[in-house]
Amino acid sequence: VAARTNDNNFQISETSMGEATHVLVYSISSQGVVGTTPGAIRIVDLVGPRGTVRTPLFSDLDNRESRIQGTLTYRVASDTTVTANEIWIGNQTTGFVQLTTVSADTTSVTISTSLASSTHILIWSKSGSLRGSTPVALEIVDFVGPYYPPTNVNVIDTNTNQNKLSGTITWTRARSESDVYQYSVWLGSSSQNKLTFLGGSTGTELTVSNVNIIGATHILVFTSTLTDDLNPYPASTQISDLVGPRFTVVSFSFVDENQNKNVLSGTIHLEVANATTVTTFEIYLGDKSNSVSGNPVGTINYDGSSIYTLSVETSSNDISHLLLFGRDANNVRNDKPYSISIQDTIGPIHTPWNVGFQNISTSNATLKGYVTWAIDNESDISWYEAWLGDSATSRIGSMLGKTLAGNFRSVLINSGGFSNDETVFVLVYSVNSAGVANPVPGYLKLTQDTNIVLPIRANVQLQGASLFLGAKIGPPYPTSCADAKAQNYLSIGYSRRTGTYIIQKDSSSLPTKVCCDMTGGGSECEV
Repeated sequence: VAARTNDNNFQISETSMGEATHVLVYSISSQGVVGTTPGAIRIVDLVGPRGTVRTPLFSDLDNRESRIQGTLTYRVASDTTVTANEIWIGNQTTGFVQLTTVSADTTSVTISTSLASSTHILIWSKSGSLRGSTPVALEIVDFVGPYYPPTNVNVIDTNTNQNKLSGTITWTRARSESDVYQYSVWLGSSSQNKLTFLGGSTGTELTVSNVNIIGATHILVFTSTLTDDLNPYPASTQISDLVGPRFTVVSFSFVDENQNKNVLSGTIHLEVANATTVTTFEIYLGDKSNSVSGNPVGTINYDGSSIYTLSVETSSNDISHLLLFGRDANNVRNDKPYSISIQDTIGPIHTPWNVGFQNISTSNATLKGYVTWAIDNESDISWYEAWLGDSATSRIGSMLGKTLAGNFRSVLINSGGFSNDETVFVLVYSVNSAGVANPVPGYLKLTQDTNIVLPIRANVQLQGASLFLGAKIGPPYPTSCADAKAQNYLSIGYSRRTGTYIIQKDSSSLPTKVCCDMTGGGSECEV
C-alpha cells in the first residue's frame, strides 16, 4: 500500500517502479474493508527531460543543391532538468547525422553540412545522459539558385476587364548578378507560391497583355540560373485588378427615414479620396454586396470635392445593399462596387382599429375625453400615441397622449375646441421599441354638435367600425339594452370577433358588455 487518502488526488514522490506497470486505487469502507476491483491507470515512465527548445529558425545561405549553411536559432527550454541539446539532421522523427551537442543555455548554432537525404533539422534536449523521446523538428528549405533576389516589384493593371491583367511589370536588379542568368516572372497564389509562368527577362521589366489572373493574388519575380534553378525567395507585389476607375471610399452611409416597408427615403452621405479618374459616381440597389438591381437610384458628378450628399426616395423590394460605382471619362464603370447593407425602417405591422371617443366635456371650447381603440396583435408594439389630425393620415400639433402596450387601450386627451364647420380627426399610432410608428394610424373623424362631440363613424383599414350616440357619461353603467336606452347611454360598438354590438365604457371599466345579438338581422338593437 503506497498511501491512503480521503481526497481524489495524491502526489506520488520519487518511487522505484521495479516491475510495476500500473497505479491501482482501491476503495475502502468505513469498517476498513478493501474493495475487490481497483481503478487502474498504466504508468508511462518519463525518460529524459520534459522540456524542449522553442521557435527554431534557419535560413540556408548556400545556393548549392543538397548543401546548407547558416545559423540555427531557437529559444531555450524553461525546464531546469535540461543540461544540453543535440543537433541532428534527418527526417521529421529520425536523426541521420548528429552535427553537434551544445549546452542548455546556447541559443544559436552555426551549421554547414551536406544534406544527402535529410529533410529536417532535429533538436533533442538532454538531461544528463538521458535524451528526450521526441525531438523538435524544423523542415529545411534548401536554397538552390542565384544568391540574391530582386527587389521592388511593381505593376499597374491597364486592362479594365475583370480577372484580366495587362501592363508592364518592373523590378530592381539583384544586388549581385554574378550567378544570375535571367529574372523569372510568375503569377502567384501568395507572396511565395508559384502559379503560372509569365516569362523571363534579362532586364528589369516584362510587358504582359490580357493575362488571365483567376486564382492569382501576386506577381513573383525570381532570380534564375541558366538551368532554371530559382532563388527560393522571390520579390513580390500584390495584384490589383483594375476594373473601371480607381478611388478610395472614406465613408458611405444611409439611414432610411421612411417607416413604410420596401420604401427607402433619406440622405446618402459619401466621402471619397484619390478619385481623380472618376467623372461620375452611380449608386444602385442590390440584393447582394455585388449584384446590381435595376437602374441607379442616384448619380453624383465628381467635381474634385471629397464630401457629397444625395437625397433618394425609391421602392426597395427587399433589397439588402446600396452599391457605389465610379465611371471614368471613357464611360468605363469599375466592376467591383463598394457596398453597404441597408436597413428598411419599418414600424409595427398592426395598426389600431375601431377608434372611439368618449367626450366628458360640456364646453364648446374644449375637446376632452377618452380615446379608445382595438388592436389585433401587440407583439411588436411598445406603446400608442394619440394625435389630432387634419386628415385620416396627417397629424397636426403636439401629441395628445401616450399609453404603453398591454395596458387599457385608451388615453385621456384634453385639447382646445373647434368651430362648427371644422372637421377634426383623432389619430392613434402604434409604435415599436425603436420609437418607429406604423405610418398608417387608426383614426376617428369628429364633428361638433352643441356641447357633445358626435363621432359619425370610425373605420380603420376596413377592420371595424363603431356607432356613437351622444349621451351622458359615467356610472351607474347600464347592464342591459333597456337600461342603455333608458339612460340614453353614450355609445354602442360592433365586435368583429363575436358578431355582436357592445356597450362602450370608459377605460377604467373595460371590458364591455354585450348589448344584443345582431346575427339575426339586427332589428332588436334599438339603442
